[in-house]
Amino acid sequence: MAAVATFDPDGLWLSTSVCEGAACPLAAALGVRWGRWPDGQEALDARAAESARALAHLRRELGAHVTERFSLAGRGYDGANPRPQELVGEDAVACVFLQGTALLSVRTRAGFSSLLCDAGDWLLLPAGVPHVFDAGESPDVSFLRLTAGTRGWFPWHTGLSLPHSLPAKDAFVEHLLHELGEDIEGSGA
Repeated sequence: MAAVATFDPDGLWLSTSVCEGAACPLAAALGVRWGRWPDGQEALDARAAESARALAHLRRELGAHVTERFSLAGRGYDGANPRPQELVGEDAVACVFLQGTALLSVRTRAGFSSLLCDAGDWLLLPAGVPHVFDAGESPDVSFLRLTAGTRGWFPWHTGLSLPHSLPAKDAFVEHLLHELGEDIEGSGA
């Protein structure tokens, strides 16, 4: 399940939308796109073929690109390691989530939009979009990163501060579960 939330410029939560279908809008004016590999009861071969077609589509859209696999596990941020900072890159980047959950927050004209991504999700982030990628305090996420161009992804920090009330991944998940009426103790979050 992916979820999108919007926030005002001060990081105050405005709206939430749960995305369970094949696509979900996120900051459409910025060109950020999200999708989900096919789910359901189809045969494994059919799912694998559909996933391969979706990945081929992302690769065609990026043109010449570099593919890297990342696994983030163990210790994330805490008092000694501050939250992730806002980044921007000069090349488009796509992420295909293989395991775990991560939060992508994008700065918009109206404030921020945040997308909670899960294993089976993919997203495409155009070049030049300020964003924060947050895997949480105890990350356990694995993903493929496809970067347009031939040199890989080399982002830089925007230098802009994030509002303190803009939730980090773990706080986002907790708020979302409360909003949906889920029991946090039994959720594994």
